[in-house]
Amino acid sequence: MRVRVLIAIGCLLVVQYVTHAQSATLWASAIQAGQLDSLFVLSEKTRHSQWFHTALHSPSLLQSISELQDALPDRMSAFISWTPLPDARLLIIVATSHRATFFVRPVPPWADELLEQFLLNLHNPPTPELLTEEFERYTRQAIELYDMLLRDAINWLPRATFKLVVSPFGKWNLLPLSALIAEHEFPVVSYRHLPFLAKRYRFLYVPSAAAWLECRARATQFESPQRRAIMVAPDYFGYQWPYVTDSTTRYYLASLPQGQGDLPPVAGTSQIAETIEHIGGSVWRGPQASSQYLQRQPLSVGVWHVQAHVLPLAPQPDSILLVLTPYEDEGLYALSALMQRPLKAHLAVWPACHWAMCSLEEAAQSFAIARMAFRQMQIGSNLINLWYGADLPMADLFTTFYRRLSSGLSPSEAWAQAQVHYLNQTQSNLAAHPYYWAGFVLSGADIPVPLRRSPLWWYIPLAILVMSWFVWRYLRKLKRAAEEEKGEFSW
Repeated sequence: MRVRVLIAIGCLLVVQYVTHAQSATLWASAIQAGQLDSLFVLSEKTRHSQWFHTALHSPSLLQSISELQDALPDRMSAFISWTPLPDARLLIIVATSHRATFFVRPVPPWADELLEQFLLNLHNPPTPELLTEEFERYTRQAIELYDMLLRDAINWLPRATFKLVVSPFGKWNLLPLSALIAEHEFPVVSYRHLPFLAKRYRFLYVPSAAAWLECRARATQFESPQRRAIMVAPDYFGYQWPYVTDSTTRYYLASLPQGQGDLPPVAGTSQIAETIEHIGGSVWRGPQASSQYLQRQPLSVGVWHVQAHVLPLAPQPDSILLVLTPYEDEGLYALSALMQRPLKAHLAVWPACHWAMCSLEEAAQSFAIARMAFRQMQIGSNLINLWYGADLPMADLFTTFYRRLSSGLSPSEAWAQAQVHYLNQTQSNLAAHPYYWAGFVLSGADIPVPLRRSPLWWYIPLAILVMSWFVWRYLRKLKRAAEEEKGEFSW
């Protein structure tokens, strides 16, 4: 029996070695010949083999990069993908609507450690005592990551490019590219004045080019939503809390001029709820935020704002849980249960994901599975939080975001404007730390959500006024005719 097991293991190792050698040969020959289409197809196959094996439906592979270029919205958009090569190098493919190229860069041995340290610093709230000490380290790491991932691509792109459709690989999907910075020319000593990429670019994360094109094609077929927006707001999130109690929000408030003294009596979730109601949506509070209400959801909705914890216990749909109530016996709702009935939403917002509760590898796998699940739930775009931040800064971001979104902007443009507005209005170095504003990444179709009120309702009062005038004229005519018959009418 042992001999058979050893033989099976040996055969498996031989097959893996041969497959790896063949793959390395294909990559090397395509790079040497400069065959961009071949590199693009190999990159797409690598992505699909890693992430789409858990999906019920895998998108059709693209056969050339020209299919992607034809779908790019305009000349101010670009596609960038990163793929690790078998020889420990990094392939970067860059494409615009009219040209494309690729770069091959060596990956430093400390790249994974650099990513983990950078994300660890972002996942923890900054403290005023260590802010100056950590600033230099953050700046150095952000510039190093920018040099490794984006410098070649951005230097090649036209200067007018501002929208980047990006396809990272593996755990690099957990990196908020908007928080990176290019090397600045003048000395900067505060986060407020750093040249974050969020101030110039709009980022859209996609699993692959084929998945993005399929998602866009599906989203364009969405009908007008029956409900503009729905917010799921469980009680445990502080919607009815009398005071703000988390230390992160206290640090944030202490950094603001108006934050001195007593803390606000209502948590930031209330501010988000008011914004949802202002754009014509509704809020499911307390008992309404339950699995029964989710199962009785409308057939289509513009925005699903799910203000509930998402816990990735293991990288599989049954173990990624949505916590609707603080009671485990009735409040845990698995992602696999949500997949049984599509949400049919133009945009879904998940502001309380806890990917950092597991290792970086498992977090990346859970994040990818969640995105595949959202795709199967017929959600056009997803705004997903990479870490759970402070309540009130999040409320400031979403207040601006939903106002911009309801004016007709795409989700990526609306979110970028919300980030820039937040950075411009803050007067505190602590509040400008990326922990408070850079935690969300957008994925999916990025098509404007139909939240604008129909202009027809403006004509209702006018129609009533016109009809009243015609009725008055008709009654006056009848009165005149009656007076003429009696001979009593006079001019």
